[in-house]
Amino acid sequence: MRIEDFIIKLEELFDKKGKFKHDSVFFDIVEWSSFNQLLLTNFINEEYKVDIKINDLKPFNTIEDLYKVIITSSEIQ
Repeated sequence: MRIEDFIIKLEELFDKKGKFKHDSVFFDIVEWSSFNQLLLTNFINEEYKVDIKINDLKPFNTIEDLYKVIITSSEIQ
């Protein structure tokens, strides 16, 4: 999986077409509500088979940070 593909899926998920770049700070673009937290963790769990919890997301700053964790934690390359 390329980061560009990941970005496209995130933009579709959050209806933010053209808003994300690899160095975008996720929380500056998407309001960090409990609903969006669940949406993101469920998306990652379902799409990439990576068991990530809401608290696990706190250290991530950019889209690329999140992408790297998914890539290293999943079998999708």
